[in-house]
Parts: sequence; structure tokens; C-alpha cells
Amino acid sequence: MNSRGEVGYKLGRPYWGMGIMTGSLQAVIRYGFEHMGLNQTEAMPIPGDFLSMNLIRKRGFRREGVLRAHGYWKERFWGEICFSLLGWGWMRD
Repeated sequence: MNSRGEVGYKLGRPYWGMGIMTGSLQAVIRYGFEHMGLNQTEAMPIPGDFLSMNLIRKRGFRREGVLRAHGYWKERFWGEICFSLLGWGWMRD
């Protein structure tokens, strides 16, 4: 039994606003909690990625804190904001 998982995603700009990530993220969360036995799921968007933060907040994730220089992308280190969702607190749609 796993206790913790992390979700990450990237979607091409032409597909934003179509609800694709909302449904996909919900399916991944459901699978993790119902089939993998996860206790917690984390998501770590970079600061300023407000669309991603809004998406995960709508799914019930809560902000935990900032991990400084945690991710590496485009030849530099970035801080990541840690959000988490506990298995007993997730929204079933």
C-alpha cells in the first residue's frame, strides 16, 4: 500500500479552458485513492501558475508551503508551491 502520490500535468495552450484537465485530474485522484490506497496526493505548481493553482484548489487541494529551488526547468531552478489533498477530504464528482 502506498501512502503518498504526486500529480503533474502539462496541456497545450490550444486545449486550455475545455475542461480536459478538470476531468483528467479528477480521474487520477479517484484512481489513486480508491485503487492504489493513497492517503495523500500532492501537486507542485510553480509560483505564478494561477490557472494550475485554481484547478487544484477546485479539486480540494490545500496549500502546504513553498519548496525553494525544488524544480528545474528551462535551465534554471524554480520554487514550487506544495499543495496536498488527503484521501478523506477529496471531492467525488
